[in-house]
Amino acid sequence: MKLVVIGVSYKTAPISLREKMIFSTEHLDMSLNNLLKQINIKGGLILSTCNRIEIYLSVKKLNNLKKILINWLYKFYKIEFKFIRHNIYYYLDNRAIIHLMRVMSGLDSMILGESQIINQVKSAFFRSLKRKNLSVDMQKLFERVFAVSKKIRTQTKIGSYSISISYAIYILLKNKFQSLTEIQILLIGSGKISTLVAKQLYQYNVKKIFIANRTLQHAKNLALKINGFAIELKNVAQYLSKVHVVITSTSSSTPILYTDTVRNVLKKNKKIVLFIDIAVPRNIQSSIGNLPNADLYILDDLQIFLNKNLEKRKHAAMLAENIIKQESIKLSQWLQGYSAAKIIQEYRNQIEQVKKIYENRALMELKIGINPEIIIKKIIYKLTNRLMHNSTKLLYNTAFSQKNDALKILYNHLKLKLH
Repeated sequence: MKLVVIGVSYKTAPISLREKMIFSTEHLDMSLNNLLKQINIKGGLILSTCNRIEIYLSVKKLNNLKKILINWLYKFYKIEFKFIRHNIYYYLDNRAIIHLMRVMSGLDSMILGESQIINQVKSAFFRSLKRKNLSVDMQKLFERVFAVSKKIRTQTKIGSYSISISYAIYILLKNKFQSLTEIQILLIGSGKISTLVAKQLYQYNVKKIFIANRTLQHAKNLALKINGFAIELKNVAQYLSKVHVVITSTSSSTPILYTDTVRNVLKKNKKIVLFIDIAVPRNIQSSIGNLPNADLYILDDLQIFLNKNLEKRKHAAMLAENIIKQESIKLSQWLQGYSAAKIIQEYRNQIEQVKKIYENRALMELKIGINPEIIIKKIIYKLTNRLMHNSTKLLYNTAFSQKNDALKILYNHLKLKLH
C-alpha cells in the first residue's frame, strides 16, 4: 500500500479558497465515492474542517497520481487550476504518516495542541469505515495513529496548558479572590467570546453573573444558558457598585464605560472592582485604571498568563515531535511489512506445497520397499536443488549486472546459519 495525503490548510491557502473547497456533509459521501472510482485507489477518507480540507488515500500505484488528483479537484470544485496547484500540499508514505500524526496531536493546528481535531479526524475515519470506503491496511494504519496520538497527549500533556482568553480570566480571578462562588460578575456583551467566557465562568461555579447587551433578548438568551441575569445596557451603571468584576467584550468602536461615570458610581464603594477589558477596540477608558477603587486589566495583560502556558505547550510540542519521529519510523516499517505480508504468505505456501510433494513421494517409495537411506539422499538432493534454483539465478544476475555491493548484501541475506 502507498499512503497519500493531498489538501489545503490555513497554512497554505487563504480562507477565500478554503471556503470554496469545504465538503458539505450532504455531498461528502458522493464526493468520496466519485474519487474512489479513480484508477489504482483502494480506499480513502475526507477530512473537511474550517482550517483544513484533506484527502487521505490508500493506493496501489503512484502513476501520475498527483496530476490525476489535482485534475479531479479542479473539475469537482470548478476552481482555477493554478489556485489549486499553488496552494495544495501532497505527501507520500512516511511524510504522510508524520503529517497525520502531527494533525491528530494538534501540532499542525492554528491553536497549538487543541483537541477538537481528534474528534474531527475520528469522525471522518468512522464515516468512511461505516461506508466501507477504507482498505484494511488503511484502517489499521489510522488505528495505530490514534494510539500514537493518545500516547503523545498523555506523555507530553500538550493539551493540559490552556491558552484561551477565558482560561486567562479564570487564572486572574483565582489570583484576586479566595473563592469564585462568592463573587458577582457583570459581563457586558453576548457575542461569541462573551459566550465562551460566560460558560467557562459558570463551569468554575461563579453563582451570580449579570449579562448586559444592547439587545436585551440576546442577553436573555445567554443568561438562560448559564442560569444568569439579563440587564439592559443602559442600566449598567446601577450594577457597578454591586459586582466584584466587570468584563467587557463588545464590538463597539467607542468606550462603553467612561472614567467619570465609574468614578461617580464607585466613590462610596469600599471594595475594589476588577475591570477586565478583552475587546478590540477597548470598551473601557484606560484612565479608569487610575481610580483608587478600580483595578483594570486589558487583553495585553491577560497575554502574560497565556504566554506561560504557550511556552509550556511549545516545550510539549518539542517532546511530541520526537515521539512522532520515532513512531513514524516504526509505523512505516510496519506498513511495508504489512504490504509484503501477502507476498510472504504466498511464498511460504509454495514452499509448503513443494515439501508436501516430496514428502508424498518419499512415503510412496517407502511403501514399495526402497532403501530409506537412498530415499532420504534423493529427496534432500532434489529439494535442495529446487529451493536453490531461484536464489542462485538471482545471485548470477546480480553479479552480471556488476553491482558488487548489491551482490554482497544479497549473499549476506541468503546465506544460511549452519548451527
